[in-house]
Amino acid sequence: MAKTKTKRKKPDPLVDLGQSNSIEIIFSRRLEKEPETLRRLAHRVVDLLADAGHYGWLSGSVEHQLGSIADELVLKNLTDLIHEARAAVEEVSRG
Repeated sequence: MAKTKTKRKKPDPLVDLGQSNSIEIIFSRRLEKEPETLRRLAHRVVDLLADAGHYGWLSGSVEHQLGSIADELVLKNLTDLIHEARAAVEEVSRG
């Protein structure tokens, strides 16, 4: 008779990070002075999240980053509109 193999149960992990635990990562000022390194790191993190199927996390990160630059984008566009309006007024007063 052939022996039947019993499936071994996966051992419990030695360490588990509970929901209340958090890890804080703070980059040094020196790294902030390396924009190309930061750019490549950010792209790599996006790749790691996507490869692991963490699309919810990736979506949340993109939402947060877009929210962070939204004010800057709005102010730039409004400033551009004001410059266009001023240029149009100058054009009319010359003509």
